[in-house]
Amino acid sequence: MSAAATVVPEAPPRTDAELSADGSRGDRAARAEFYDRHAPRAYRLAAALCLDPHRAARAVEQAFVAASRGLPVGHSDLPAVVWLLITVQRCAASEARDSGQVYAPFARMGPEAAQVVGLSRLGGLSCSEIADGLGVPCSSVKALMREGLHAMLRAHEGNSAP
Repeated sequence: MSAAATVVPEAPPRTDAELSADGSRGDRAARAEFYDRHAPRAYRLAAALCLDPHRAARAVEQAFVAASRGLPVGHSDLPAVVWLLITVQRCAASEARDSGQVYAPFARMGPEAAQVVGLSRLGGLSCSEIADGLGVPCSSVKALMREGLHAMLRAHEGNSAP
């Protein structure tokens, strides 16, 4: 008779909230797991806003450094990825302004509309996630989204004229 193999069940993956909390307490493995989970999405958002890959990488780095310190007071009820992507968007917008290289459609819309369109279309956040993250009603997010998408349409129509 052979001895029965002991099967140890794998621990379920830690949630973003657990990773964020553990990372803010110095758990390097938690920071690395949070980074690995969200860096591609964060970089896509930053790269679309910055146009310069080095500035995009710097914006992502700044956001993850801030995330490693934990969510700021007053944001503890916010999903960590929402806070992270809002921080990435703000860092990337700052990098883009500093370089003078702003993606043309975003340059044609107000900063609030650009933020909402970026977080939704590039960051993949829902209306309610954006509203919670920015502390505004969902109706305001929808209005800013409409404003931003209309600005993009006008920019496209202006560029396709003969």
